[in-house]
Amino acid sequence: MPPFYRAILKKAWYLSFQNIWLWVLGGFACLLGNGSLYQLLTRSFSNISEGGSLVYTLAQYVNSGLLGLLSWSTIKSVWAQDPSTIGMWIFSIVLGLSALILFVSLGVIGQAGALRGLVREIEGRKASLKESFLVGVEHFKTVLAINIFTKVVIFGLLLVIMSIASLFAYGEVWLSWTAFVLSLLIFITVSVIIYFLTIYSTLYAVLRGSDAKQSILSGWKLFSAHLWLNIEVGLIMFALGLLVTFVFAAVLLVGLGPVVLAYGFALYFAVNWLSALLAVIIAIVLIAAVIVGSAWFSTYSLAVWAILFEEMDAGRGFHKLGRVVAAVKQRLHRP
Repeated sequence: MPPFYRAILKKAWYLSFQNIWLWVLGGFACLLGNGSLYQLLTRSFSNISEGGSLVYTLAQYVNSGLLGLLSWSTIKSVWAQDPSTIGMWIFSIVLGLSALILFVSLGVIGQAGALRGLVREIEGRKASLKESFLVGVEHFKTVLAINIFTKVVIFGLLLVIMSIASLFAYGEVWLSWTAFVLSLLIFITVSVIIYFLTIYSTLYAVLRGSDAKQSILSGWKLFSAHLWLNIEVGLIMFALGLLVTFVFAAVLLVGLGPVVLAYGFALYFAVNWLSALLAVIIAIVLIAAVIVGSAWFSTYSLAVWAILFEEMDAGRGFHKLGRVVAAVKQRLHRP
């Protein structure tokens, strides 16, 4: 059998660099992440290891940062001392919500638009940034509903995992650590499955025009029918992500090495203007590199899943384990 995974990875690599404009949409798609949920899970372990409970974890999380400032007692106290501060709070809340809405909207549009553009390129038809963006806008409601559903599922799962883990809060330290590690592994595994479901459901919505419910059902049917294939590709992409991160960090370290060294000398000899200038340069380069690198890898990952979707939907593709077993059987049955 011809190499299946290698062909997909090479084709996705080609597509991601041949259509750099897709990086814009891929960068937007990065905004639909689960970072806050991982933070909540990590914080829950910190509290559990100290003998805390699920209720205490959630209370601490809710009462931290901006949400902590919105308690009724705090608002009354500030209103009595300085009413103008309430206005600043309201402005900050409106600004924060506006930014959140903007990021989510761009993320949803970017995800749908990037997948549509990639599929058109896979099929040999030219696509453009404007056309793909408009497709994302057209299917915004459906893709948003899909993402809301998957995020609710992940958050509900997180609460269940935290509830179970909190039962071991009063046990031995090793038991708390074991509970956390198992919880993290389960959460990551299911999160990856939900990610597959989100991508496949979005592709059904964008390519087939299905509604959110039908897209999710079709996505789950496709995923479950090719379970091992998805798991193997997921493991490959996970390992590839680690490799890309390592190479990316190494290149940045080598590239910025002279600038960082010069910054250290500027600090040592108290050349304030030079150290400030170099600090700004380092910050700009780091931010730009992270944005560009994340946008590319997001586009590349979406290309892999889009190609895999096309193969599975057409009834092609067979997981590596199955191909190995088939090859062994073929050899055993040879005369």
